[in-house]
Amino acid sequence: MSLIKIKWTSRLGKAHAIDAKAGTESAILELCENAGLELPHGCRVGVCGSCRVQVVEGEELLSERSFLESDTLERHRDGAEIRLACRATLRDVSATAKTTKSLVLVQAPEAIFEDE
Repeated sequence: MSLIKIKWTSRLGKAHAIDAKAGTESAILELCENAGLELPHGCRVGVCGSCRVQVVEGEELLSERSFLESDTLERHRDGAEIRLACRATLRDVSATAKTTKSLVLVQAPEAIFEDE
């Protein structure tokens, strides 16, 4: 498994970085928590949307969106660059990775929730 550096910046501009192994099946939220980094979150299952992050760099390092993640992000009117930290996992990119890759995330702007 290759090593991926996850860089995360909060809405207040505080930057953090951790190293994580790709292909572990652990969500970004769990990887960050295991490294001592607290990301905002609520339900932990992909429904509330409070763990939304904007992917600035490294989208190709993340798993495909699940139906649940897509549904939640659609309700929040989010674009393709937004992911849920509780659902997105790191792909195993070891076959193509010769050096440490970077995943750069920023805390997503406040949600625009669509009432249904």
